[in-house]
Parts: sequence; structure tokens; C-alpha cells
Amino acid sequence: MVGTIRTAQEAETNGVLNRDTPPKGPRPTAKGKDRIQRGDVFMEDWPLHVMETYMNGLKEGKERTVLLACIKRKEGRKISTIANEMRKSPDTVRGWLARGRDRGLYDLDDHKPPGRAPKLDHTMVETIRGWLSKPPTEFGYTKMRWQCKMVQETIRKELNVSCSADTVRSVLHRIRFSYRKSRPAPEKSASEEEQKGFKANAGALLARLALLGYLILSLDEASCMVGGWNGYGWMPVGGRETLPISWSKKAVRLIGVLGDGWFHICMVDSANSDTLKAFLEKVRESVGD
Repeated sequence: MVGTIRTAQEAETNGVLNRDTPPKGPRPTAKGKDRIQRGDVFMEDWPLHVMETYMNGLKEGKERTVLLACIKRKEGRKISTIANEMRKSPDTVRGWLARGRDRGLYDLDDHKPPGRAPKLDHTMVETIRGWLSKPPTEFGYTKMRWQCKMVQETIRKELNVSCSADTVRSVLHRIRFSYRKSRPAPEKSASEEEQKGFKANAGALLARLALLGYLILSLDEASCMVGGWNGYGWMPVGGRETLPISWSKKAVRLIGVLGDGWFHICMVDSANSDTLKAFLEKVRESVGD
């Protein structure tokens, strides 16, 4: 059975290739239209000067390399000679010459395969962007920031597409989202108009006070409290979004003041007017009125 198949394959090959040489001799050459001609008959629709002019306008790359091999064949050189000059195997050169013969002058570059179609097309990606503009609680989740597994599960439920976590992360980075921790939202803060007004007037006020002999101090208090969940989540790139947090009563409260080349800090039980007054009295003892 094996011998019969081999005989049939040899008969089919002998119909295309010359078998006048011994089996262990040189490589058989193609017959008829499959044979790569040499000289002016090779790529006869393209004169040699046209091929050289076109090559001079190409950058270094695969297309220029293939065209150089075709020009050498057009000049009448053997495949083995071209292979030695270009330091390539004869089979590689033969494939390049067949490409020039079959495609012509303007289609010598590699044809990249199309590859697999993406699981998430442009419409799906824009849909995911719309989801991430809303809190996860609207989709039935308990956490307030999007996690990778939550996005992955929502894609499976809403779009009926199963994709890996790496695919989800790649899509999120593509639409300009990053995985980071949000800032806790302050309970009380000045409005944007009040902040702009303070910044506009503070510099001039401090300059006048310094001319009058006042000592300029920068004072602030901080409370290091035990907060609720403030884990990482996917948020848009740029800026820092805030997140409301339920704080515990357990805390360490500090008052600090910064001057010209010195710094005072004090740990207190509670930050109120009495502790602030006592702290400033301690500072006055060190720096004067």
C-alpha cells in the first residue's frame, strides 16, 4: 500500500519536474510556465531600468530585498549565484523570484495574515467604557470601584462573551483606565470659588503681615483614623477620584506647625480649641510672640 502511494506521488512529480538527472544529482527544475526564466524574459512586462528606478525609491526592507533578487535574475544570473551574493538559500531566492514573476513589480512585500478577529470589537469596547462611567452598585455589586473580575463577569452576562482576565486588562488600558487606589472624600470642604478666592488673596495678605513683623506659621491638624474599604479599582487616567468612607472613632490625632527652618508636632487626645490653644502656648515659648 505504501509503495503504491509513493509510486503515484513520483508519477505526479515527474509530470512537473525534469527527471533526466539522477535522483542524487542537482535539484530538478520546473517545466513550462512554472520555470523561473532568466534575462529579459523574466518579468518581461517590467524593463530593467524601470525596476532599478523603483528600487532607488524604496527604503531598506523586505520589498527592496526581493526586488534586488529579481533585478539580478533580470540581468541573467543563476539562482545559485544570486543566493551566494545575497547570503540566502537557493530555495529562499527561488521563492522571491516566483513572487516577482507572479505578482509584478508593485506587490513584492510580505502579505501579513489577517489573524484572529478580536473577541471584543469597537462597539463592545465603547459599551464597556459606558459601564465604567457608572458605579458597580448599579450592576448588582457591593464594592464601589470596578474590579477586573467584575468587568469580566459583566461582559459574560451582558455581551455573552467569555474572555480572559488579561484581555479585560488590555481593553481597560486601551480605553485609558488605570488600576489604583482612590482618595477618601472629605466630609466638609470649601467650594471651588472659596478656594480660588483664598489662593488669590492669601499671598498678598501674608506679604503685608511679614512686613509688619509678624512671624508666619503654617499650622494643620491630622487624624489618622481607621476607615472602611478603600481598595484599588479601575478609574480613568488623570486626576484622583474620591470615595466616601465610613470612619471609625479610633484615631490618632496630631497638631503640627511649620516655620522658617523648624517644625513642631504634638499628639493630642482630641483636636479642639483647648488643645490648639495649649499647643500654640508651647510654640510661643520656643519662638516668642
